[in-house]
Amino acid sequence: GEYLTDSLGCKGCHTVDGDESGGYPSWKGLYGSKRDIVGGSAVTADDKYIEESIYNPATKIVKGFEVDKMNSGWKSKIDDMDMKAIIAYIKSLK
Repeated sequence: GEYLTDSLGCKGCHTVDGDESGGYPSWKGLYGSKRDIVGGSAVTADDKYIEESIYNPATKIVKGFEVDKMNSGWKSKIDDMDMKAIIAYIKSLK
């Protein structure tokens, strides 16, 4: 998962140390956390949420990150096995 996030350029925007000053959510502590979504709902950052956020980043934008800056089109670049590896990596960043 870490290799994939490096090779796909994900960590050019998302940090793994909690720093969100670049305008993107950090992955540190993300998995299992409650995310307040623009529009009033809230979700838990689980496997389904992370997959949806990668494949369709504009679907549930987290408050504080109202501008959708993430590219779409990852569905054609990340297969199911790679997605599981990426999610496992994010899950490990506590």
